[in-house]
Amino acid sequence: MVKRWSPATLYLSTRTFVEDEERELYEDFCERLFENLNPCGSFENFLVDRIISTAWRLRRVVHIEALLFQKTKDFLYNDSYCEAFVGSSSTSMATLSRYERALERSFYRAIRELKEFRGQEEVEILTVNDGWVWLFTVEEHWNAECLGWHVCKKGDRFGALEPVTQAIKNVYGAISQGIAKGLKLRIDNGTQYTSDYFLEQIRYMGVEESFGLVR
Repeated sequence: MVKRWSPATLYLSTRTFVEDEERELYEDFCERLFENLNPCGSFENFLVDRIISTAWRLRRVVHIEALLFQKTKDFLYNDSYCEAFVGSSSTSMATLSRYERALERSFYRAIRELKEFRGQEEVEILTVNDGWVWLFTVEEHWNAECLGWHVCKKGDRFGALEPVTQAIKNVYGAISQGIAKGLKLRIDNGTQYTSDYFLEQIRYMGVEESFGLVR
């Protein structure tokens, strides 16, 4: 189920400064991002909240930069943008640039943490013909590419392992001892992933487990 962005569940994005004339645009922006990222649980809510707030503030930086350029041109009666990087104007631009870099670091850190937290996903899906089934997936952290997936009626350790072996075979070309040495697999603390069978199998292939925070 896709949840809606709400002041009742989030803090940062509902308290970000917004001009009155942009309120409707901002709320639409928040709802779209919240729907796309679809957080589950308090920790994902926290990360998505940070992503939304930071994304809007980054958008605002571009507007402030445009205002600084225009202010410099109007003051000097000069159409050259170069004047914005001279004298007192340069101090404002440098401050804005540092602010933008700080926001970008926060933005991409939150995205990276969300991807790592979701690295190995499992979910129950209600189908028309087969009733409830389990979907297990493995995603690449840096670009969220799905490297392996498996649908089964029983969400056990065997079902959880299947997309992992698919992903390793897709990336490394085979399944053998130590072939994926150095690879870390982000997983939750469900019994499928903490079972001896699952851990022994991924370790055999050289994969190191990395458990996420408990939801």
